[in-house]
Amino acid sequence: MVEGKILELIPQRPPFVMVDELVSHDRKNAQCTFCVPGGNIFIQDGLFSGAGMLECMAQTAAAWTGFSGKERKKNPAIGYIGAVNHLEVISLPRIGDLLRIDIEVINQIFDAIKIRGQVSKSGGQLLSQCEMMVFIDKK
Repeated sequence: MVEGKILELIPQRPPFVMVDELVSHDRKNAQCTFCVPGGNIFIQDGLFSGAGMLECMAQTAAAWTGFSGKERKKNPAIGYIGAVNHLEVISLPRIGDLLRIDIEVINQIFDAIKIRGQVSKSGGQLLSQCEMMVFIDKK
């Protein structure tokens, strides 16, 4: 179930919300959780796709920037995935799995943010990882 507070941090809206809660946040890192719901647009044959996990990482980055913006009383900015590098999909989660999404900001230059992201099951099993370049539209 999508927490109301997460919608204050990200520009996405249901049914395209792929994070439930921002668990932790600091200057260079963020962690979100997501319980894979049935009927999600990234579900195929009962499995949550690699594209869905990419979106989880991107939305965790959005929550990271949204939390910083909220402190400055700004609305969540729209971001665009500009590049994905070193993508590894190890295993696909199932409906009902609780995911932990971690991002680390590698570099930020103006409105371009390079992150390293990981998606794991709540028990710690790594499911996917990549580096991603996200461009923020601050209009």
